[in-house]
Amino acid sequence: VLNNKVVSDQIYVHDKLLIVDDRVCVIGSANINDRSMLGTRDSEMAIRIEDTSHVTITMNQQPFIVGQFPTNLRIRLMRQHLADVTADITDMLDDRIYNDIWRKIADVNSTVYDMLDGDTSMYRCTRIADFNTALARYENKSALDPEVQNGLADIKGFLVNWPQTLLQHEDLQPNIATRAVIPNELWV
Repeated sequence: VLNNKVVSDQIYVHDKLLIVDDRVCVIGSANINDRSMLGTRDSEMAIRIEDTSHVTITMNQQPFIVGQFPTNLRIRLMRQHLADVTADITDMLDDRIYNDIWRKIADVNSTVYDMLDGDTSMYRCTRIADFNTALARYENKSALDPEVQNGLADIKGFLVNWPQTLLQHEDLQPNIATRAVIPNELWV
């Protein structure tokens, strides 16, 4: 909310985090490609953490030995994404966590954002022209509107569903000049 208007813009965060089997963490800004990893182009950095302090947790309903730091970091971050500091999300391979917690929150959040964004919603725009037309007539809703307040109150954490139909009717192939220079396999 900015000046009593609802604003939902994307924020670009360049940091990356990789947690592997709750045993190893890679944290930093580096991409996993030559541009970041060779050290001659972009100035990137990352740190690899492999914990030597181990604990046993349940994973896929089986005992599983993990690093204490990677596990605690994953749980803390996932609880933050869920906006629920008490959620029991230790066993991330348990379908109940995905269906009853993760998806439920993402579904509610996505529905609210779709309502707030109206025709500019990423769940409705299947072509760039549709988005541009909707954006030209879009007005941010007032945060004082009771419907908006109720919707905002329902949002928890940061999870949303991936917009399955976003730009599905848009031709996203590069122009013919680009295709002449770069192999077609890169675009398919």
